[in-house]
Amino acid sequence: MNTIAIAPNKKIKPAIKSVVDGDTLLLNYSGQDFYSRARWIDAPETKKQGQSSNDPKVLKHWQWAVKSKGFLTDLIIGKTLIVIPYELDQYNRWLCDWYVNTVAATNNIQLQMCLSGMCAYYLPFQFYEFPTNRELNLYLGIVKNCAIAYKLKSGFWSESMMLPYDFKKLTI
Repeated sequence: MNTIAIAPNKKIKPAIKSVVDGDTLLLNYSGQDFYSRARWIDAPETKKQGQSSNDPKVLKHWQWAVKSKGFLTDLIIGKTLIVIPYELDQYNRWLCDWYVNTVAATNNIQLQMCLSGMCAYYLPFQFYEFPTNRELNLYLGIVKNCAIAYKLKSGFWSESMMLPYDFKKLTI
């Protein structure tokens, strides 16, 4: 994919090409495709081509990856997606905040994914730079919604499951 002229911190309304998994989208903006990764959340990892396992924890993780992807799909399909990009990650994906229809906490996709138990938080340690109140509130909301989902045993918190952070350490 070509480098795309996206300005950090400027909201855009891209077209949704596909939902890759519970925290990554393939989008199109101004005729160019790019990958967008939801900032500060981590959804279960999808099974990659050629991977196999008989480990019940791995199989359960993959099952929740399918559920997380489906939940995200239901949240965004048929709605106007608003993306606020920040920076490229090591995989050349834009780290972004995602909203449907309007930029408001009630329409933030990361918060909804957390509250439903379809992802865990993936927050930078000792991060203090919040240029806007919206960003600080989102950061705090992600922590709060993950804690609520955990307490209520929502989504993958309803059963013992290997978290995405630990799953990525496996060699499959």
